[in-house]
Amino acid sequence: MLRTYIAVLALAGIGLAATGSGCGKAAKSAGVTETTASTIANSAESAPRGPVLSRRALISKADAICFGINARRSSTKLSVREDYVQLVPPLAAYETTALVKLNKLVPPAAMAGDWNQILADARALIEATAAVGREFTNNEVPQAEASILVAETAGQKMVAVARRDGFKDCAS
Repeated sequence: MLRTYIAVLALAGIGLAATGSGCGKAAKSAGVTETTASTIANSAESAPRGPVLSRRALISKADAICFGINARRSSTKLSVREDYVQLVPPLAAYETTALVKLNKLVPPAAMAGDWNQILADARALIEATAAVGREFTNNEVPQAEASILVAETAGQKMVAVARRDGFKDCAS
């Protein structure tokens, strides 16, 4: 699911650059991306954490959260600049809320390194997603394309680690 979402971001972004589309006023949702990007690290890392979970419980709880993220991504259809301006900022905000929930999950000691890597990659992905929304809002298509590449790299790293550890929805 993540690969499909990033591919849609990339293809639509490249298509918008090729057509030169997108002049106009910035949407009110631009502020959401500013807030989202600045809040990601603070909110996620300062959230109170729960008890140490077993491997099975961590995977189960995290996959339930990732299922919601995947459903939201799959329902976000991006094809024109206005879609990015209107739909990406709320998506980034939703993903930030999910990251706060994921950060509250405490892995068993044997998974701590991988879990921290998954969270760091998820944070980078969300920051890049927020940047894409902001950059399309400001009609900065080349910068948005660069942010899409950052999102793609972070997503690939996150999926690889999550898949290796046995996650299903967090690895798709």
